[in-house]
Amino acid sequence: SYGYLIRLLLLLRWREYGRVVDECSAAFYPMTFIGGTFWEHKSKLCMVDNLPGYCTCSLIQGCTSMVGAAVLRAVMGLQKIDNEHMMVTLDFSSVPIHHGRLKMQTEYGPILIEREYEGDGPFVVRYSVPDACKVELIPPMGPFHIHASYGG
Repeated sequence: SYGYLIRLLLLLRWREYGRVVDECSAAFYPMTFIGGTFWEHKSKLCMVDNLPGYCTCSLIQGCTSMVGAAVLRAVMGLQKIDNEHMMVTLDFSSVPIHHGRLKMQTEYGPILIEREYEGDGPFVVRYSVPDACKVELIPPMGPFHIHASYGG
């Protein structure tokens, strides 16, 4: 429903990235067992981790397509690409995963983000953005190393 879409957008705005991932996983992951997509009929019985449950979902594709974008923003830290001001916003303050890699093509060139964290060392972020873009960076909490490059 649109209410759930608004909730995801608010959780992203409030930087509750772990909650975004948890809630999207709980609400939508079971649906992939039914037909491999998020657009299944509401209230079908399905099995998740050998337990019976009901998979529910709005049939509004615009709402459920937001799930992928929300998880991507929450997991990789790529919050916004502002084409008008040629600004990329990266937020690594509370991203809920330790390792990840993302490459996304934009009209100015590719954006690359790599994240590493072993638990006892510093959080390492490498990113590359096109020469034409500026970056607004919200760093991770705790010790970290940022490696930035331009020119994609």
